[in-house]
Amino acid sequence: MEEVIRMTLPLPPRLTNFGKGRSRHWRALKAEKDQYWRTLDSLQLIGHIPPPPDRPIERAEMRVKMFLWNYMDDSGAMARLKWVEDWLVTRGYLAGDSRKHLRYPGLPDQEIDRRRQRLELEITPLPKEE
Repeated sequence: MEEVIRMTLPLPPRLTNFGKGRSRHWRALKAEKDQYWRTLDSLQLIGHIPPPPDRPIERAEMRVKMFLWNYMDDSGAMARLKWVEDWLVTRGYLAGDSRKHLRYPGLPDQEIDRRRQRLELEITPLPKEE
């Protein structure tokens, strides 16, 4: 069985509850996502994020702990993980982000840390389904 992958990532922006003057235009969202992905790529390049496994993990369970300014509702917390999931797939950590490939054992844990907002992920490979 493959090893557990642990990483600490910058907190992605909120994807729900926009009402504070931020654009919801697709082009603005794409630019924001691309910038977030460039940040993750840079952190991986300098060794702050571990490299992907030799082969993408076919089935995995992901535990998440969010360090936030304030607690958020559970649906917003899950939505905030979408860009992270997509990055993990495109960079070869996971074979996919569908239910067939990725499961969450529970909702993300949340803790207040106003000085250093971040995500801590733990990706545990699961045995192949028979």
